This record gives sequence, C-alpha cells and structure tokens, in this order.
Amino acid sequence: MAQTQKESGQTPELSQHPETFFDTHRDTLDQIFEITGLGTEQTGSLEAVVNATQPWVRGDHGHDSFHFNFDDEQKHSLMQLYDKLDIAEQRDLPAGHYDHILILGAVHLGNDKRVSFLKNMVDANGVTADKIFLMGGERSIFTKREPEDVVRSLERLEAKGELKGWLTELIEKPYIEVNETDMLRIAMLDRLGPLALTGSSSKSTENAQAMQYDEFDWNGTPVLLTHTRAVTRKDGAARHTTEACIADWFRTFEPQDTAQVGFIGSQPHLDRMIRAAERKLRSLGSNLHFIAGGPGVSPETGHTIYLGEVARQLYEDLQLQKSN
Repeated sequence: MAQTQKESGQTPELSQHPETFFDTHRDTLDQIFEITGLGTEQTGSLEAVVNATQPWVRGDHGHDSFHFNFDDEQKHSLMQLYDKLDIAEQRDLPAGHYDHILILGAVHLGNDKRVSFLKNMVDANGVTADKIFLMGGERSIFTKREPEDVVRSLERLEAKGELKGWLTELIEKPYIEVNETDMLRIAMLDRLGPLALTGSSSKSTENAQAMQYDEFDWNGTPVLLTHTRAVTRKDGAARHTTEACIADWFRTFEPQDTAQVGFIGSQPHLDRMIRAAERKLRSLGSNLHFIAGGPGVSPETGHTIYLGEVARQLYEDLQLQKSN
C-alpha cells in the first residue's frame, strides 16, 4: 500500500473522548430514563442510576436479558438520543499514516465488521500504517448464532478456493469451540486474503510475559494476529481483556507517546473501549492517545444493545468514582 501520507508528513487528528459519561451527557440520559420508565428516586444519584439500570446489562454482571416494549414514537425518540450520545453512527478513522492500527477482537460478526471497516478505510479513506494488529485471545465466543455467522465466512473462503487446514473441519462442524483469535483469523482471511504468512513470534517482556502472534503480509503491510492469555476478572469468567491486550502490545512494541496509533472498535462500545485502553496506558506510564474509529450499529439492531451500553458506561463511572 502507498505510504504517501507518511512521506508528506500528514498525520491524523486526535479525537476527543469525554472523561465522565454520566456528567457529560446528563440531559440526554435523563430523557432516556424518562422513556424507559425510571422514576426520580431511581435517578437522583449515580449510584441510584446504576442500581436501576444494571438489569439492562447482559452478560458480565450476571443479569438475565432485559426486555423492552417501546412504541414507535418512543423508538424514534430513543434513536435520536443515541445519536446525541454518539454511540450509533460509524466513526471514520481519520485519513493519514499511522505507526500502528489496533483492531480489538469480538464475536465473529463484530470481527467481520471491524476488519471490513479497516479495508474500507485503507481503500477509500486514505489510511495507511506501518503495522496492523488484530488483537485476539483466550475467550470462547460461540453463541447460539455464532456458527451461522462463521459458516458464511467459511463459505466465501471455500468459493474463493482458500478454505484450508483446520478451517475445512470447522465448516463441517461449526459448533467446535474456538477462541477469539481463531475468529479473527477467519475474518482476516475472508476480508483481507489471500495473505502470506511471513512468520510467528513470541517476544519476552520485562514481566516474563510473551506476546504471541502470527505475522502476515497484506499488500506490503505487516498484519499481526495476536493472542493474549486469559486473566482473572472481577466480573465474569477469566478471559483476555481490552486492558490485557493493550498491555501486551505496549510492553512488546514500546510505542512512544507521540506515536500515531489508530484504534478500531465498534459502536456503541467505542468510547468505553478507548477509555479502558487509555487508562491501562496511563498505569503503564504512557501518555499516548488513541485515534478512534469503527463501524456503526446495524439498522436492524434492537434497543437492548444501546441501553445495555448506556448501563455499562454508567457502571464504569461508578467504579471510577469509588476508586478515586
């Protein structure tokens, strides 16, 4: 890929991320609380709000899925409010040359969207990079719909004659449990392939950890598929985390504070992911700021994912408040 942005000295502009979700968006959040039926006694303080909204969260905090029954007018109003929170629309990665671009792994559909977004930014938005990182790890991610999403990618690879090795077995038995790194590998081969494997490496760090990765060549740009070990978490089963991936990358590649580093996640989670990643950098003594971009939420997505993200960000605010 052409390196014209770097040669000309063009660099992307840093995006700004709000420090406190609750305080920054209080007016918009109050309108959401009203539509969802929360009373004033449930929204008078951050702790009260968190207690009232945690049932919206699926997964990590141990709550069952929460179901909403909104009429069409309420749905329309909520979509306008999500736009105000900037958690709905695609956020383009600014044009320019990056030292590194990091793509955080997810379930397979998320991986597919993020890798496709990267390709679009490179092909159509003037983005280039010295290295691209696809950050996977120890997390079993098969859900009820996961095999269906995986098979679609595998079928595209099969049609292109690129279905090889263990992928052949997987298309025959899509229920086989695989980790997030495997899912990223499938998305990478499907959307960026064919790719040439140029090496595998584990580089020791000061803490006797090792970042494991396979390196591929994508039209002259190295793409590193990384694998981070599982870590113990306060909420939920052990798995790799955003913070663990960032720590592995930072200790292994030692980016300077002035490095231009793009970070690709997905809406509606992008700002929360960036805050978590940058907090980890601060704990490691770095003042580096990420430049964020990522695909938007699919139009057919229901309100549960938006309101679940609102609840997660409020929960995060409360944890930070308690730690200060």
